[in-house]
Amino acid sequence: MTGSTTLANKPLPLWSRALITLVVLVFAALFAGGISTIYGIDRLGKLMNDPAYVAGAAHDIAQFPAPLPHGYHYLVGLSLPALGAEGIAAVTVEHDPDKQLTTFICVGSDASESEDVQDLLERGYSVGPFMLNTCAKFVTLKQKSKMTVAGHEMSYIIGDTVNKLTDEKGQGMVGCMQIPQKGGRKNILIYALQNSNVTYNQQITLNLLNSIKSF
Repeated sequence: MTGSTTLANKPLPLWSRALITLVVLVFAALFAGGISTIYGIDRLGKLMNDPAYVAGAAHDIAQFPAPLPHGYHYLVGLSLPALGAEGIAAVTVEHDPDKQLTTFICVGSDASESEDVQDLLERGYSVGPFMLNTCAKFVTLKQKSKMTVAGHEMSYIIGDTVNKLTDEKGQGMVGCMQIPQKGGRKNILIYALQNSNVTYNQQITLNLLNSIKSF
């Protein structure tokens, strides 16, 4: 990615540090053993699979239709309102027929925290598709463009991926949006991931994105 070296030398803004916290907590909840019980992380893992809790996490991110469009369902979610200016929320949606996953990650930041949306997109690309139940990395950039989602511009990248847990090859997308809010903004990363050597079908992602009423 162009500018990656420069980005690597820049200090992480508050929302980026909050996102790293999210990643650590999620993997602790999913994979930790006894130590997770000591710190209550096991309870977090159970909440992440509770339908009512997951629906609430989704509501913290955007106004999704209820129910979701046919063939889509919430898989797992997480809401941490105490972190960041508006907290952190994340939810993963699965498309049943082909098991395509889409994760929405929302991190609030105040007005003093500023970062160009393209820098945010590059950070998202570098992290790789992060789902609340698995993760991958991008290995080849295939397309970079923009689209409109619920009235807001989203920059996105499509590329080939490798699952970090299974080494399974796939394809996916990362999109980035910044939504102005009173006193700050929502920073939203959207990851879509298609594993099992199936060609990534962007239309499946678009159908879900187009169903969102607002952020």
